Amino acid sequence: MAWPVIPCTGSTGCCCSPPRPLWWVPGAGRVYRPARHRRAWPEWPAPWPDRAASPVNRPDQQRGIFGALARHSLIYGVGSALGAAGGFLLIPLYTHVLATEQYGLLELLNRIADILLLVMFMGLRQAYIRFYFEQDTPDWRQRVTGSTLVFVLASGLILASLFWLLHEPLLGLFADAAELRVPVMLLLLWMPAEMVLQLGMVDLQVRLRSLLYVLVSLLRLIGFIALNVYLIWVRDFGVVGVLLAQALVTGLIALGFLGLLGWQTRVRCSAALVRRLLAFGLPYLPAAAFMYVVNNGDRYVIGAYESLAAVGIYALAHKIGMMGTQFLMDPFNKVWSPFLFRHYSDPGGPRLVGRVYTLYTMVSLFVALGISLAAPVALPWISAAEYHGAATLVPLIALASVFYGMSCLGDAGILIAKRTRYKPLICALAALVSVLANFWLVPRWGATGAAVAAALAFLTLLLSTLWVANHFYRMWLPRGRIVVMFALSALLYLLGLGAMRLLSVSWVTPLIAGLALAAFPLLMWHGGFLLAEERSMVTELLRRLRRGAVRRYAGHGEA
Repeated sequence: MAWPVIPCTGSTGCCCSPPRPLWWVPGAGRVYRPARHRRAWPEWPAPWPDRAASPVNRPDQQRGIFGALARHSLIYGVGSALGAAGGFLLIPLYTHVLATEQYGLLELLNRIADILLLVMFMGLRQAYIRFYFEQDTPDWRQRVTGSTLVFVLASGLILASLFWLLHEPLLGLFADAAELRVPVMLLLLWMPAEMVLQLGMVDLQVRLRSLLYVLVSLLRLIGFIALNVYLIWVRDFGVVGVLLAQALVTGLIALGFLGLLGWQTRVRCSAALVRRLLAFGLPYLPAAAFMYVVNNGDRYVIGAYESLAAVGIYALAHKIGMMGTQFLMDPFNKVWSPFLFRHYSDPGGPRLVGRVYTLYTMVSLFVALGISLAAPVALPWISAAEYHGAATLVPLIALASVFYGMSCLGDAGILIAKRTRYKPLICALAALVSVLANFWLVPRWGATGAAVAAALAFLTLLLSTLWVANHFYRMWLPRGRIVVMFALSALLYLLGLGAMRLLSVSWVTPLIAGLALAAFPLLMWHGGFLLAEERSMVTELLRRLRRGAVRRYAGHGEA
């Protein structure tokens, strides 16, 4: 049954009525404030143009925006898939050439590098994206890029030097100091180069140079694999070979980005702008610490109350449950920020942003449903019998991953208003829920309790993020439609799982899973979950794909 069509009345809160008055928030520009905060700031008069006259609300303009989002997301998705495949190809090389002690040392150094890079960046990646779109002038963007580049280089070199002075007492518990000297030196040489490379990649991201982004990533991957084969397999350099290959490939690409960014910006740096960037980015450090508790604390609780075998089963379920949404989230997140900051202030911008957010939720639910239905079919093929119990945990982890993806995109108002100081509080609340739920549920339900706790923690993260973000920017959200989408996906999973258990035949269960998964887009299409213009855009896209396939077939036939 289609959703009832309610005629527009132009009243407050209607899709085409003027939004709530714009209110001035110091340091945040013009942002939307809810009614209960109207007395906090003086009114800022802002006429609201007619929706029909707004180019954002024209169907042809919307098709262009949605088409660009889909195209860039697909390109980034191909790049992410190639990167994952390259990482998978290196596993046999490492496990056949490196001893277990060497592999453990490499893993330890990589985890240390993750922490150091997080501290060195100080949230400047997110700050750079936000401030880049604050003014649409070449002078401003040169100053933002130049200031970020200078600070990234300075912080990277300073912190790398400090860690070199302290690495012996810090790492002496794990290995001999003489054995660590060369690997740590290569690691610290790599980190500043990695920071410059990441800044260059973010610059490509904000300018929507998705194809060049993927080409650079592919070049880096090919060079890294080739040098690994030569230095580890041929020359037998061990861990030093891995780190040397990493430093050489990253350093060469970073030098190219350094020259390009320096030439583009003329190395223009503003101390006042650096302070604003840090004020925006520094709250990401405690937020990341709290998210570490949310993402990893459940393993420690399972290990304390259950067994290491339960930890292994849960870890496999967690990897499978998060896999699809991560592949979806990584490419889409690269285009979400440029899209958001380009269009949030347009007439009709809140509605456009909300529609894209709703479509992402729909696709994310589709992916999570597919993973949940495929888990009981695929696990007997890819794992030993003792791991098959992970199939019952995958749906809860997949649900948690949907909540996580929605929360990552739902902080639009926080980023627009530059109120990142709320992010540590939001993440702390999610961490508190995670700890309490794990200690309450794991002793009773084991690994299943940990999966439920993960879903509750990420749901808390989502709801608190949306609640805070809506205070600054009222993104249009069809809440009823989203709730029904979640309910339908859960119903399809339960029906599919029940049918697979009832008809437990090897060739029938994949067919049932496929039918249950195919029912979801059919319900979305015929149930009125897509707006008329969204249906027309999908129809046009399918028509173009069919025309292209016919032309290619005709060309092969003539040949």
